[in-house]
Amino acid sequence: CHGSQFQLNGDYVAGPAPRSLDKFKFEILDASGNVLATSAADGTAIALPSGAQTILVDTGSKIQGKSHF
Repeated sequence: CHGSQFQLNGDYVAGPAPRSLDKFKFEILDASGNVLATSAADGTAIALPSGAQTILVDTGSKIQGKSHF
């Protein structure tokens, strides 16, 4: 929502938004297509590994943000 504020990890801080930002599962690949890292099932951020070339986001596995009400 316009005017809402969130932490870098997507957690709600303030504003009209009803919940934190959604997260997604993802994989990080090197230039050859090898998987270098996979996110946790809850979509938690991970450090970008050396040699990372591509990030594949699984948009079919949305993890809805927590409501703050």
